[in-house]
Amino acid sequence: NTAIVEVDADAPPAPQDFLSHLRAQPWVNGVAQEEATLRVAVNDVIQGKRARLPLIVAQGLILTRYEWVRPSLEEIFLEVSGPGRCAR
Repeated sequence: NTAIVEVDADAPPAPQDFLSHLRAQPWVNGVAQEEATLRVAVNDVIQGKRARLPLIVAQGLILTRYEWVRPSLEEIFLEVSGPGRCAR
């Protein structure tokens, strides 16, 4: 699953230390940033739901959007066909 987190466009972009801390969480598969929007792929949805908002609040980020989305077909394909998973 993936969470979309969008910060206020008038606020500065997500601080690098926040992104580094987020990426280091055991429940995070990856984080992609595009301007004020973060896409956070998680491997443990329950832990992600518990921990993500406190992390955001601790950084003082102002949210304009926070949404859980299902993975796209492309994301599923990339996960299933990742390195070492191809049939011979």
